[in-house]
Amino acid sequence: MSAFSNCVSLTKFTIPGSVSSLSGAVFLGCSSLSEVSLTVGLKSIGSNCFKDCNHLTSVVFPEGLETIGSSCFSGCSALESVKFPSTIKSIDRKAFLGCVNIQSVEVPSVKAWCDITFNTNESNPLYFAHRLKVNGEDVTSITIPQSTKTIQSSAFAGFTALQSVNIHQDVAYIRANAFYGCSSLPSVELPNNLYSVGNGAFYGCSAIADVIVPGNKLSVLPNCMFQNCTGLNNVTINQGVKSLRDSVFMGCQNLETVILPNSVDSLEKKVFANCTSLKLVTYKKNQLCLYNENIFDGDNLSNASLVVHLGGEAIYKTASAWNQFGAISEKDLREPGDVNSDWLLNVSDVTSLINNILNQVPESDFYVSDVNADEIVNVSDVTTLINKILK
Repeated sequence: MSAFSNCVSLTKFTIPGSVSSLSGAVFLGCSSLSEVSLTVGLKSIGSNCFKDCNHLTSVVFPEGLETIGSSCFSGCSALESVKFPSTIKSIDRKAFLGCVNIQSVEVPSVKAWCDITFNTNESNPLYFAHRLKVNGEDVTSITIPQSTKTIQSSAFAGFTALQSVNIHQDVAYIRANAFYGCSSLPSVELPNNLYSVGNGAFYGCSAIADVIVPGNKLSVLPNCMFQNCTGLNNVTINQGVKSLRDSVFMGCQNLETVILPNSVDSLEKKVFANCTSLKLVTYKKNQLCLYNENIFDGDNLSNASLVVHLGGEAIYKTASAWNQFGAISEKDLREPGDVNSDWLLNVSDVTSLINNILNQVPESDFYVSDVNADEIVNVSDVTTLINKILK
């Protein structure tokens, strides 16, 4: 249905309350349409419905609306404000493509916003507006609601006004481009229960300085996860993460230190490409993992150092890509308390530590057995280790 398609003289229109669905292209190319009233009862707006209505300046979506189709407002270059109801659930691809003059995007609550599934960055008007109003007030800080377990794709893409985000520990999924281009966000604490992250989730978050990646459940860092985070200085990836996909940290030109756990067994293309300030990479491994030879493309590593676990120095000194480091050395990289050398702190380490106390501590285990660093291995080290495990 394209009942009013290309009606260039149409300036105003009210959708009757009896209409529950607007099919695709109904107002396509109505270039003089400047005002449209959408009434309660409307549940869906189809693809291309208001495409190229380049005099339309504002849209208030009625309560009850659930879906907006692909390219629905694409090319509405005069659109300045958009107000969503609590019921909106899905906005399809490129729905707001080319809406470069949007200044205001409003929702009734953060929960309502987190409930929306965006198909692409251009599905989200926030990508163009860069600021979000919640219940009429501009916000720069977001607390993810406790009921939200998934941060949807492109949810906060382009939200350059965002200065802080609180992600609770039960969030399991952060989808692709979720925080793409949030250039004023100085830090992010990833939850321990995080299971999966989508491509480009924090792409271009240029104010983030330090990142700690949990490995409790997260095993893969996806393509471009922190690409072009130009303010990033320090990265620590915890035990449990197994694979770093293409370009995870590419273009992080101020990145200086990286800690990789023993569990990482795959480094794909250009993981650290154009990280031109790298000074120290600590890799808790003494064997080569599967890696692409261009992982350090564009980096000058002649003044950088690589530290690997005991027994790995000779291997890395002759390995392509790795042998670019100006200094390569090895040391015991186990955490104090990791007596059984499984790279985790758990009950079995307590058992091993007690055995070391009851018997003579092997010289090779003294460092990890002296948990409280008092140069004596005794029962106080057991207490310290148990406290570390409980934390």
